Amino acid sequence: GAGYGANLSGPLLAIKADGSRRILSVQSTVEPGDTLVTEDKTYARVRFTDTSEVTFRPQTQFQVAAYNFERESPEKDNVAFRLINGAMRTVTGLVGKRSTEVAYRLDTPTATMGIRGTAFGVTVCVPGTCGNLAPGTYVNVIEGRVAVAPLPTAMPTMPIPGASGPSAVPPGVPAAAPPAEWPSTPICPASSARAKSLRGSAASARTAAADRANSHIRS
Repeated sequence: GAGYGANLSGPLLAIKADGSRRILSVQSTVEPGDTLVTEDKTYARVRFTDTSEVTFRPQTQFQVAAYNFERESPEKDNVAFRLINGAMRTVTGLVGKRSTEVAYRLDTPTATMGIRGTAFGVTVCVPGTCGNLAPGTYVNVIEGRVAVAPLPTAMPTMPIPGASGPSAVPPGVPAAAPPAEWPSTPICPASSARAKSLRGSAASARTAAADRANSHIRS
């Protein structure tokens, strides 16, 4: 497998492309192709075989789009994740430290990111999920570097079999803004058609101030 559930505060689902689903427990295997879905009160941490870790907030949908890691073959490294909805924080492992930004990628509905030697957080806001924040992708780089660029074409928000749609908040669940401990740095809008390299939280804050008029990658 690609990794396993390290810590769970509630239900964590793994949904495959055919719609089949598993309820994961601690030490349950996460496979390439799985879409992980946290329930409305679930925080979850997944540890991957390259020692990277990803922590998810409630109401998050995250796909392990591709995963190849061989300790003795760095030239074969290939990690591709998709944050469809919600919020995550990650500390990269061996792939993020030893390989190029092309080998470790994270896509959201509005942005694509190349990652190297990094600890960072990402929040994807869709209408009705982030309070007063505009829809789009928000990034906070804690350490290292994240190269961010708008997607040429927005990722389609196709419903995931066995899960609520990526833009839907379950009935009765209040909209949740990113919490204070996961600050969000706005990124340039897709209309500017330019890439950006973020280094650490201080540099990210300066970038946000400079681009206040064009605050983030919009959906």
